[in-house]
Amino acid sequence: MKIDLFLSRAEIQQNLLKDRLVVIIDVLRASTSMITALANGCRGIIPVSETNQAKKLAQNFPPESILLCGERNEVLIPGFDLSNSPLEYTVDKVNGKKIIFTSSNGSKLFDYVQSAQKTIVAGFVNISTVSKFIIESKLDAAILCAGKNGQFGLEDVVCGGMIVDKMVDLKTDISNLNDGAIAALAMYRSFAENITGMMYQASHGKRLIEIGQEVDLITCGKIDSIEMIPILNGNELVSLS
Repeated sequence: MKIDLFLSRAEIQQNLLKDRLVVIIDVLRASTSMITALANGCRGIIPVSETNQAKKLAQNFPPESILLCGERNEVLIPGFDLSNSPLEYTVDKVNGKKIIFTSSNGSKLFDYVQSAQKTIVAGFVNISTVSKFIIESKLDAAILCAGKNGQFGLEDVVCGGMIVDKMVDLKTDISNLNDGAIAALAMYRSFAENITGMMYQASHGKRLIEIGQEVDLITCGKIDSIEMIPILNGNELVSLS
């Protein structure tokens, strides 16, 4: 099994993802919000890159059936229903609804995955379930770290490194890790005893504290709190059955 980990969006090339299992990571907070929404009964999530694209797409659905969700610069987009905090994606708000989701970083990763065989979403909250799924798939994997504005994001790389570590622990025959996967594994092991503390140090974590969203750091750092995986079906994320 070959595992390539891309440390930031700037490294990703579509041809490197062909026929692979792609794992999308945006711990703070798109991945965690998507996982939470589907766990709480959302019917599906359509990730899009741009705000105007999301608004236009929403016009194709009955208003009562759809939620416009996402952020720019970590805050709610004017006119949208929910921002990017996983705490907003409660059962009473998302159950039975379809979500159109756009974010500054995580949703943009979906622009690269057209040639992938499968695409799933990972965070700390579902990390063991994801690691097991990767092993059982027997596919070469590509782990995409969203980062921030195309640059390296500490929390995403550490999360990717934790996935690699769990696969090693499960005695998977991983014959080939790229440099990114090796670096992420080392980085995870240096922070393994204090994942939440790591996120407090990360620039993205500091930004969330600055805008009063410190509680999201704790929520996004809860290891294995949700046992489900979002998987891309066409242009829509659904819960893996």
